[in-house]
Amino acid sequence: MDETLKKALEEVFPYIEKGNYKAAVDHLSLHSFFKPLNADQCVEKALELLSTQEKEKLTWAAVLLHIALKRRPHHFKALYNLGVVMTERGNIPHALKSLKAALQLNPTDCDTWIALGNVYSDKSEYKEAEKAYLKALELNPKSARAHRNLALSLIRAADVFRAHKKSEDYIKQALSEANQAIHLDPSDPDNYFMLAWARGHAGDIGGFFDAQRHAVSMNWDLSGRALDDAKRLVRILFSAKNFEAVGQLLDKLDGRCEDPDDPETVYNIAKRTVLKTGKVVYEIQREDSKGNWVLADSQTGELN
Repeated sequence: MDETLKKALEEVFPYIEKGNYKAAVDHLSLHSFFKPLNADQCVEKALELLSTQEKEKLTWAAVLLHIALKRRPHHFKALYNLGVVMTERGNIPHALKSLKAALQLNPTDCDTWIALGNVYSDKSEYKEAEKAYLKALELNPKSARAHRNLALSLIRAADVFRAHKKSEDYIKQALSEANQAIHLDPSDPDNYFMLAWARGHAGDIGGFFDAQRHAVSMNWDLSGRALDDAKRLVRILFSAKNFEAVGQLLDKLDGRCEDPDDPETVYNIAKRTVLKTGKVVYEIQREDSKGNWVLADSQTGELN
């Protein structure tokens, strides 16, 4: 980042911390660095910051996009990117407002409909999310990203209706959407990740790891993201009382997430033990009424 730009942005950081973008923009609009910039140039610099994918840069990009909109309130590119940035920052109301304004200017932009679907999915408004993704696919049937993000939203919805038949239907649809994303773009590892996630929710542990391995072979991060998702899947399968799948999953992980000092690992959900037969199994652990972790029956999940 240009040092002059960095210094100018740091001056208004206290405003940004409080979410007061208007005060930050009013201050920066008259700054010597920003004063000569038109709306397009502000957007261009914001996109440069976003391309680095550094979390801190999201803040600075948001400020630049606000300045662009102060210069030109109906700047489609600024509104769209501000919506995306605000979604990343967790400011859902601001994201919705920006993306809806962008769609008023260009209602046929597929990417904006996908971004809107992402916001609704983050808000747990899965029906609205599905409508937005389907609109994106109506505009561009070959959008692998729309299929993939729809799959994720359906999986999230399935978690909400876990004890209901709807959950099964959502997972079937998610599997279909994830497969379609791969068909359209087999070069994107995120599409295989989504297929893995959908298969895991369906209790298909072998399929889960097959898709994960494919993603890893495409330079996906096995030790970070893939492992974290496997840990989360243990919790989901355990909550669904699919204890056989839990055991299979833990056996595949082969102890890589057994860390007794970290309460977020699956060590606190299940621990490995060896029966007299020598077969490796897992005794499920769960919390009792006092919040203590105790052994539970591996078939029923009931406390021993």
